[in-house]
Amino acid sequence: MSNSDSTGVTVAEKAQDEAVDALKDLFAGTVAGIVSKVIEFPLDTIKVRLQYGGSGGQSFKGPIDAFRKTIAEEGALGLYRGLPSPMMGAMMENATLFATYGRFKSMLTAGENRPLTIKETFVAGCGAGFCAAFILTPVELVKCRMQVQELEMKAGRALEVNYKNTFDCFKRTLFNEGLSGLYRGHIATLLREIPGNGAWFATYEIACNAIAAQAGCERYELGPLSLIAAGGLGGMAYWSAFYPADTVKSKMQTASVHEKQTFLSVMRKTFANEGVSGLYRGFGLTLVRAVPANAAIFAVYEMVSRAIA
Repeated sequence: MSNSDSTGVTVAEKAQDEAVDALKDLFAGTVAGIVSKVIEFPLDTIKVRLQYGGSGGQSFKGPIDAFRKTIAEEGALGLYRGLPSPMMGAMMENATLFATYGRFKSMLTAGENRPLTIKETFVAGCGAGFCAAFILTPVELVKCRMQVQELEMKAGRALEVNYKNTFDCFKRTLFNEGLSGLYRGHIATLLREIPGNGAWFATYEIACNAIAAQAGCERYELGPLSLIAAGGLGGMAYWSAFYPADTVKSKMQTASVHEKQTFLSVMRKTFANEGVSGLYRGFGLTLVRAVPANAAIFAVYEMVSRAIA
């Protein structure tokens, strides 16, 4: 019995090639995650504080007011409060995202050496988003709690738990609330990540194909500026897919640990108290943040992938 396919490649060789490709995806995704998180984190801090402010926290007139007050009261480092957790998370998230995307891509093409259709790209992106959500939920919970802790103290409210740093927040959440505490808001994360990443990858590929056709070149010949433009569009598509899920997630993860909440209960309450605008609090700022951050992710990922190919 032959252990090779029609091209003469053995099963073992094929498995080895897939393993090498997965490692390359992990490495390129990790580097891309680090770069993008450093770029986007200050604006993410402002976004979370705007979302939290709508729940009864410190009142901000808008993104510029929140940015100005954060700098005035906490200094520039206040914009990076809670960074270690999402930095590690971004490394793991993007490594997982691109590696699982590659795996879903292989499954959808049944091993054929062909590009995915846009529909297949969307499906693979949704699958990758589902996997990444299991890393993101605890990472973002710690990040959100660290980002709003300073606001609680300034508002004069007694803290349920005063976290010393990111690791202390993770440790005490796990000890006091168990594993389920770390996964508070997980449904909201899934509802954001699954359609969001489907739109992210699909839009990026549509943009790359359009730019390549316009330039009269192959997809793999696109330069950094083209990749940056396509990545920025992909990021905007990601956040536009279902932004209210992110608002609900932030509210759930920064609420009192004694509050019993569900995704629907928080969404209904937010809509009743704040209207549609409450569900889209910080959306404009997020789109602004999405362009450079996601441009960096795809550009760095593609450049690193080509360098280690």
